[in-house]
Amino acid sequence: MFVAIFVWPATLKPTNILESLGLTEIPCAFSNYQHYIEFDLGNHLLKKHNCVLLKLPIGESYSIKYTIKRIIEHAKKKVTEGLALRRR
Repeated sequence: MFVAIFVWPATLKPTNILESLGLTEIPCAFSNYQHYIEFDLGNHLLKKHNCVLLKLPIGESYSIKYTIKRIIEHAKKKVTEGLALRRR
């Protein structure tokens, strides 16, 4: 039986690859958690902040998926505004 093992070189960490592609971390609105991938941030919000999401006014008449999508969009908007200010 043949088993292949791949070891990431120290300079090729997944975060370095994502940063080299120009991606920035999206921060959680309720904690210090940050992630490059929206889906993972959405999972974090659903798992760790579910009770907070249900109390938000945007979640009253909409699904929890819509609420999470709106929070992530707002966080991404804040990140892009911050990047635009740094470039000036």
